[in-house]
Amino acid sequence: MSLSTNQKITFILFSLGFMGILSTLLMPLNLPEGADIPFSDNTIRALGIVQSCVMLALALWAGSTLGRKLGFRAPIIESILNKDFSISQLSQLKSSVVFGFIGGVAVLMFSFFYQSYLPESFLIASEKSMSELNPLVRFMYGGITEELLMRWGLMSLIAWIGSKITGKQSAIAVWFGIVIAALIFGVAHLPAVQGLTNELTSNLVVYIITMNSVLGILFGWLFWKKGIEAAMVAHSFAHVAFLSVAPLLS
Repeated sequence: MSLSTNQKITFILFSLGFMGILSTLLMPLNLPEGADIPFSDNTIRALGIVQSCVMLALALWAGSTLGRKLGFRAPIIESILNKDFSISQLSQLKSSVVFGFIGGVAVLMFSFFYQSYLPESFLIASEKSMSELNPLVRFMYGGITEELLMRWGLMSLIAWIGSKITGKQSAIAVWFGIVIAALIFGVAHLPAVQGLTNELTSNLVVYIITMNSVLGILFGWLFWKKGIEAAMVAHSFAHVAFLSVAPLLS
């Protein structure tokens, strides 16, 4: 039995997302000091991969069923599968490169001017953590897997709910999905911050949510207008900005 184009797209996206999940094996396993955990490190990593795969599968289902009803697509992958791909389609990603890089620089500038309001323990731990983070994790998990989870999956689900609330597929429903998914994207970074510092101040919470939500809105808008590939490229080039510009500001 042959697969439909939608099923093939889902399989390709899962493969890409899975590679991002595997890239997290390059990250150190940070466990609470003194915690009595009855599992080996390898078991914990394996359980983490399984959990991430389940979340990825759910996100892909949401995007491939609910998102398609709203017009969300993976246009480049789809055109390759339909054998009507042209190199000119890649030129449409130029704006994603520019927006992603500028978005990354804007976030860095916000961070530079806001850092005096942040706990010193967070600044020190964050700088150390970022310097140790393998670039492959940034681009594979951040640029690909996170976009599949947050935009292809979560944004599609929330925008679909918005369309049911408004009674029609409208820009309002899509913007509802973009903004709420971006805010959740920001909040989702807080547990990692708690792992860096015990001083979870109100200024730090505002900083983390604002910084990630602004980028989330940008990536969501690109996903809506240009497809998931555009969101992935923009997210990746935000990380290019982090890697290239951040050292100049430190």
